[in-house]
Amino acid sequence: MSGNSKEEIIHQIENVRCKKMDGTLYVMSERISWISKGREKTATSISHNYVDIKTQKISSEGKAKVQLQVVLHDDSSTTFHFTNPGGPEAQLRDRDKVKEELSQLLPKFGQKISAELEKKKKILIENPQIYQLYNDLVVGQILSAEDFWKNFVNMEDYKSTSKSQKTGVAQGFMANICPKSDGTNGLVYNLSYDDKESILKTYPSVKIKYNQNVPSRMSEQDFWTKFFQSFYFRKDQINLAADDIFKECALKLDEELKSRAQQILTEPVDIIDSQKVLSSDDGFGLTDFTTSKASNLSKQNLIKRYNYYSMRVLNSMEENSIKEDSNKMSKNSSGSNKIRLLDDEIKDLEKEEFGTLRGAALNLKHIDRYFYAPKTVEKESQTGKMLKNKDKKSLCQTTLQQFQEWSIDIQKVSNPSLAISILVDLSPGSQLMQTNNVQNLRDEVPKQYQEEIKSIYVSSCEMLKTYHCMFPPKNSEQELKLKLARDTLKTFYQQKIMVLKDQLLKENFSWNVTGHLENMFKIALMKYNNWKSKQGTV
Repeated sequence: MSGNSKEEIIHQIENVRCKKMDGTLYVMSERISWISKGREKTATSISHNYVDIKTQKISSEGKAKVQLQVVLHDDSSTTFHFTNPGGPEAQLRDRDKVKEELSQLLPKFGQKISAELEKKKKILIENPQIYQLYNDLVVGQILSAEDFWKNFVNMEDYKSTSKSQKTGVAQGFMANICPKSDGTNGLVYNLSYDDKESILKTYPSVKIKYNQNVPSRMSEQDFWTKFFQSFYFRKDQINLAADDIFKECALKLDEELKSRAQQILTEPVDIIDSQKVLSSDDGFGLTDFTTSKASNLSKQNLIKRYNYYSMRVLNSMEENSIKEDSNKMSKNSSGSNKIRLLDDEIKDLEKEEFGTLRGAALNLKHIDRYFYAPKTVEKESQTGKMLKNKDKKSLCQTTLQQFQEWSIDIQKVSNPSLAISILVDLSPGSQLMQTNNVQNLRDEVPKQYQEEIKSIYVSSCEMLKTYHCMFPPKNSEQELKLKLARDTLKTFYQQKIMVLKDQLLKENFSWNVTGHLENMFKIALMKYNNWKSKQGTV
C-alpha cells in the first residue's frame, strides 16, 4: 500500500467496490483510503483525509446495496459499496465497523479544523496587509486559499504567545440535553461531541468505563444508552442491578465525596451517604419523620449531585492555581540565584573597613583642570596675534599684501550662457514652468481609484517581500514555491496593475501612477529569469 508506512491502519476491509471496481478499504489514523485490486502500477487509489470530510452517510435499511458515503467540504462525495460474500449480515458488520470508527474520528479532526480556521481568522484580523493580499489573491480568484496559506503566509511567524485555556464545562449542560420521544414509549438522545466531552470531564469514573468498554466490548451508541438508563432511570434504586456497568461509578462517587468531606470538614455532613435514612430523632420531637427510605433517597441524591458538582469545580480551580504557582516558581528559580549572589556581594562590601585603606596622595597644582578637564589649546593665527598685540601698522601691511595676491578661481564655475538659459527656463511663464499651477496629486486622481491604488500597493509590497525572501531556493520544494510565486506575480500584474493603468488612461489622467508598480514587478520577474539562467549554466 502506498503512503506513509508509519501510519496506523485501524481497519482493513476486503470486498469493497468503488467506481465499479473491487478493492480494499483502509481506515487509518488520519485518513480513509481505498485501493483497487491489481498490480501496483495499474491500481487505482482514492484517499481522503479526515480533515477534508464533512460528514458520512449510510444507505437505509432494506436496500439491496450496503453502502457508505463520505461527503467532503467542497460537496463532492465518494461512495463505497460493501460486497462481502458472507451475505447481508457480514456486509452490514463491515459497514458498521467503518461507520463507528468514522463517527469517533471525524469530530476530533473537526475540532482541529475549527482551531486552524480560528487561527487564520485571527491572523487576517490583526494584519491588514495580509487581509488585503488575501482579498486580492484568493477572493480575486488568482490563487487558491490552500496555496495562499502555504506560500505567502508563514504560520510560524504568527504563533500565539497568549496563555492557552482549556475548554470549560457549561453549568447546566445535563439539563440542556433534552430527549425526544421515538413514538414507541422510548426516548432518543441526540448527543453532540461537546456534550460527550462535558460528561466525561464531569464524571472521571464514567470516562474510565468508556475507555474500558468502547469499542472493545460495546459500541459507543450502546454505551451512552446504558449511561442514560443508569443516570435517569436507576438513580433512585437502592439495590443496583448486577449487570449495570455504572454500579461501581455510583459507589466511587460516594467514596470520593466522603473522603473530600473528611479532608475539608471537621464534621462531615451525613447527607453525603446516599444509603442513610434520616431518623425521627433529628427533629427533637417537633417534626415526625415517618418518610420511607425510598422517598428520602431522591432528595439525598439531588443534594449529593450538587455537592459533587461543586467539589469538581473547586478541584479544577485548585489544580489551575497549583499549576500557576509552579510556573511562577520555575520562572523565579533562575533569578533567585542572582539575587542571592547580589546579597552576598553587598554583605562582603559591608564588612570592608574603608577607613583603613590607604592610597596615593594627590598633589594637584591646577584644581580646575582636575574638576573640569584640561582646555584644548587652539593655534592662534598671525592676524590674531597682531590684533592681540594691537600692531596696527603690521596688520594693514599684511591685509594689503593678501588683497594683491588674491585671484578668482573660476574652474568650478558654470558656463555663464548655460546658467542664463537655466534661469530663463525656470522663470515663471517659461517652457518648463507651464504647469506651475498643478494641484495636489490627491486632488487629481479620481476618488473611485484612490482606494484601489492603495490596496494594490499594499498587496504588491506584501507579495514582493515574500517573493524576494524565497531567493535562493535550496531544494526542489522551495523551487516549486518560487515558481508558483512567480506565476502569481505575473497574474497579479496582468489582472490588477495593467487593468488599473488602462482604466486611468481612459479617464485621460496625465500622471503615470502605475509606473513605480510596473518597475517593481519587472525587477522581480527579471530576478527570477537571471536565477533561472544561472541554474542552466551551472
